[in-house]
Amino acid sequence: MESCAMDYLDFDIDIERSGTAYRATFNSPAGQVTQDFVVPFTEQDLEIALLRFGRPQRGTRRIENPETEYARSFGSRLFAAVFDGEARACLRSSIDEAQRQNAGLRVRLRLTGTPELTDLPGEFMYNPALNRFLALSSQTPLVRYLEMPERVRPLSISPPLRILAVISSPRGYPPLNVEDEWQKLSTALADLQTRGLVQLERLKAPTLSALQHQLRRGRYHILHFVGHGSFDEQQQ
Repeated sequence: MESCAMDYLDFDIDIERSGTAYRATFNSPAGQVTQDFVVPFTEQDLEIALLRFGRPQRGTRRIENPETEYARSFGSRLFAAVFDGEARACLRSSIDEAQRQNAGLRVRLRLTGTPELTDLPGEFMYNPALNRFLALSSQTPLVRYLEMPERVRPLSISPPLRILAVISSPRGYPPLNVEDEWQKLSTALADLQTRGLVQLERLKAPTLSALQHQLRRGRYHILHFVGHGSFDEQQQ
């Protein structure tokens, strides 16, 4: 079965300061809406949330667990604050319009004027009406949009496309079948490699020093990472 790339309509959320609160301007396929909102979390709430979201899940993975329920609750509060009243109706109409055009709706967060919101985990926004996190659906991907001083030009590449795969399964985290992951990747790209269109390499030791050494030896177009990461307190 052949797959095709999905087209997307853009739903922009431009956030700026408005006194002690924030003002969000929504530019969407359904029109423009502007409304003020207040971040529904204290600094302590955000610190706790970031710690819980970053906590490694040990043992058997389950779809429903306390961390998932916490993320859903946190995301629902954030969604309710940002998408209130007309903004929520605008989102619903925009999703309907995207579906009518057989496309997805790309939600783009613009935080250029509010850098203090960079650490606010907007990717956890949860829409109770759709029963899903926006960012976890291909129908409503959520991205942080960076303002660029000039148009980004398409990258022109002469084959082969060089891919460096880093597959990591550190101690203390749920184990990964790294060899199976590597085999799947190799199999998926086998035909392109045979035709000389893709060159796939695997980093032997998934460490920062090994990665830096490999990148000094050659140039790559894609870094493909599979696995978990861990933070080294001594190395920082």
